[in-house]
Amino acid sequence: SLDQETKTAAKTVHAAETWLRHHAGGLAPEDLARCVQNRYGNDNTFSVPILAMCAQADRLGLESYRLVRQLPLELAFVPQSLYRWTRFTVVSYAIPALLSMGLLVHHHRPTRTGPLRKFRDLLAQPALRMLESMQPSHGGYQDSVVLTGFIVMGLCGAGHAAHPIVKKGAAFIASHIREDGSWPID
Repeated sequence: SLDQETKTAAKTVHAAETWLRHHAGGLAPEDLARCVQNRYGNDNTFSVPILAMCAQADRLGLESYRLVRQLPLELAFVPQSLYRWTRFTVVSYAIPALLSMGLLVHHHRPTRTGPLRKFRDLLAQPALRMLESMQPSHGGYQDSVVLTGFIVMGLCGAGHAAHPIVKKGAAFIASHIREDGSWPID
């Protein structure tokens, strides 16, 4: 029944908040951001999408995107063989997430520096083309529901919800729902 589902959802939220209070020190935006960043250290592969999801879910306060690092989406256009000379903190298989998160954060918290802001504005369409070229025909990046979910979430939040990448990605995610409502990690 709907009443039972509401009670179950409320219990789940309460349990999650209790866990967060214990592990993050509280539910304040800064506590949550610090906890996620401490967990992943300098590896932005998961910390940025997780914090972006928190920002989109309005869990990081009024200026939520200030707590989400801007990923240098322009680095996705640098040949991967040159990454070792950069301080690139996203693993190379996560380039699609780098692009979508870069677009998302730039959309909500545009770069302040004029030339870099304009450059990132110009990268939106090439980034979408690159994402499209990297997406397999079945829609799932690296056959991962998590990675595909981050990309779909990022593009929706950046104003590209109607893009074919989102439609194919969402179909991939929906096709992998288990009977118990969960998804496989990979």
